[in-house]
Formats: sequence, C-alpha cells, structure tokens
Amino acid sequence: MELLREYPEALILAVVAHVSLALGLVLGVDVGSAPPTSPTPGDQPVQAVAVNEKDVQAAVKELKAKQTADEEAATQHQKVLQHKVEELRKQKQQQAQALEQQKKQQAEQLAQLKKEKQQQAEQLQQLQQKKQQSQQQAQATQQQLDKLQKQREQLQKQQDQLKKQQQQLAEQRAQEKKDLEKLKQQRREAEASEAAAREEAQRARQQAKEAQQKADEAKAKAQAQKEAEQEAKQAAAEKAKQKHLANLLGQYKQAIRQRVQRYWRPPANYSKGQTAEVQVTQIPSGDVTDVKILSCSGSSAFCDSVVSAVQHASPLPPAPDPEVFQRVIQFAFRPESSS
Repeated sequence: MELLREYPEALILAVVAHVSLALGLVLGVDVGSAPPTSPTPGDQPVQAVAVNEKDVQAAVKELKAKQTADEEAATQHQKVLQHKVEELRKQKQQQAQALEQQKKQQAEQLAQLKKEKQQQAEQLQQLQQKKQQSQQQAQATQQQLDKLQKQREQLQKQQDQLKKQQQQLAEQRAQEKKDLEKLKQQRREAEASEAAAREEAQRARQQAKEAQQKADEAKAKAQAQKEAEQEAKQAAAEKAKQKHLANLLGQYKQAIRQRVQRYWRPPANYSKGQTAEVQVTQIPSGDVTDVKILSCSGSSAFCDSVVSAVQHASPLPPAPDPEVFQRVIQFAFRPESSS
C-alpha cells in the first residue's frame, strides 16, 4: 500500500492493463459462443452452415490469438511497471539513506562546533589569568626598578663626591707645583733655606701620595660596593624567579588535579576522606605514558578509579611555563578538595 501511495501513476497503468485484458476475454467468449443464424428460405442450408462455421472458427482463432497477444503484452507491461516501481522504491530508499547520513554529519559538525566553543572559552579564561599574572609581575618589576633607580641616584651622588675630591686633589697638586717652583726660587736665592725647602717638598709629596692612596681606596670601595649591589640585585631576581616558578608549579599541579577530577568516577564503596599520592609520567604534549599510585588511603577500587581518571584525562593541561614542566610529576588527589 505504501508503494501505491507513492507511485499512483503505476497503479493507474496496472488497472488499465487489467481492464483491457478482461474486455478481451469477455469479447472472445461472446464471439465464440454465438449461435448460428437460421437459413432463410430459398438459400442452400448445407452450404450456408459450412461457410458460417469456418468464419466463426477463423474469427474465434483470430480473437484467441489476439487475446493471447494482449495477455502477453499486458503481462510484459505489468513487469515493466513493477520494474519501474522497484527502481523508484530503491531511489527513494537511497535518498532516505543519503538524507540520514547528511543529518548525522550535521549533528557531528554541531557537536564539534560546541566542543571548539568550549575550548575557546577555556583558552580565553587561561589568557585572562596569564594577563593578570603578567600585570602583577610588571608591578613587582616596576617596584624593583624604582628601588634600583634610588640606588643609582645614591651611587651618582657618591661618584660626584669622588669627582669633587679628585678635583680638590688636582688643585692641591697644582698648588704643590707652585710651591715647588717657589721653593726652587728660594733655593737659588738662599742655599741656607734649601734643606727646609726640600723637606717641605718631601712632605708635600708625601701628603699628595697619601691623598692619592685615599682617593684610590675610596674608588676601590665604591667599586666593591657597586659589585655587591649588583650581586644582591641578581640574588633577589633569582629568588623572585624561583618563587614565581614555585607558584606556577602549584598552579600546574592544581590544573592537573582539576582535570583528573572531571574524569574521576567514585567507585561503589567510596567514602569521603580517601586520598591517593599519584605519580604520572608524561611527554611534553601532555599525553600520559604511565600512572603509579605511590600511596593510597582508600580501597583498591578507589586506587583503580584514580588511575582510570588520570588515563582518561590524557592529554594533561600544558605547563604555564616550560621551566615548570616535569616529565615525572607527583600530586595528591583528594576528591573533596579537587572539585
């Protein structure tokens, strides 16, 4: 009935063929069963009857042959119609299958789009967190720069003072030179005062030497202080870096715990308070290659559920910094605190 509703033209053609066949059969029966006509007076009865039977037999034979041909034609036509109906049914079935396949592909594409949208939302959240961390780091860096600027200003003041001392020393040397010239003049004028002049010159030279030594010592002290400040700066920067990496490592482990928590399914006999110390071996892409339970306070079913959750959570979240990535990483899994 479904094929007839889908293909009404085939139904009409089949009905017409069967009606034509029925009419042929009816006409054939009527002609073959018609009684012979009565001879009229004056005619020759014997000859008339013989002629009518031959005509009737010929007509019946012709009608039967026509009937047979019509039946064969109708049968053939019906087969053609059935073949066409079957072809149409197959085409419609193929179209239905193609439509179902298209619907399935569209559903898969929609699911993929939803997954990509969720991933983009997670990436945006991570970028916002990184931006906030960068702002905090920039603020800390600015504070360090301000501190270094103050130290640089103090160092500049010390250098200015040292320069002033050197200028005073140069003036002193110039004065000493004048004194020497004066002493030479006095020596020419009076040999008696030459010894005193020499002693004065020697004393002046000793003072200049001592002043130079003091200046050299002050310069060396300033250089040593500068190097000490640089070493302190480097030590502070290294300490801040290690603290930052420790914070990133904590965030990295927390991200791994949260991802494992999403894939963890509590076993039938699970009770709150059970914990497990997990050791995971991974590759840089985050794909898990091995999972070990170092210690577990719960049942074996709970331990197995933790291992299964880690395996299903692969690949693990990427490290926020390459320096905090660990190929073999350990973390404590506590279902209540990991949600």
